[in-house]
Amino acid sequence: KIHGIYNYGSVLRKQKIVRTQSQMRQELDQVEIELLIPGLCTMDVKIPVKSSIDQIKKCLINHVNQQLLSSENKTVNKSWTVLAMFGHDTMYDLPLETDAVEL
Repeated sequence: KIHGIYNYGSVLRKQKIVRTQSQMRQELDQVEIELLIPGLCTMDVKIPVKSSIDQIKKCLINHVNQQLLSSENKTVNKSWTVLAMFGHDTMYDLPLETDAVEL
């Protein structure tokens, strides 16, 4: 349970979830996206609704560093931000950074 929100697969208990006004405002300003780390896992990450590509990338890298790599004392070294549509072939993927295209 993170800030009154249940992770997927967790047991939902029949109790009222109490949120503060600031938590509710924060939730309205965020959207949850699915981050795919090829060959490793997928993660649900909350990002600000109004974000630049650089801000989104920082949010995603921070989330991976804190949730996945912190126990191993490792950090993300290189990443590319690509917009993908689930259920479609990779030819529909849209690279959002020039680094992703240049490789």
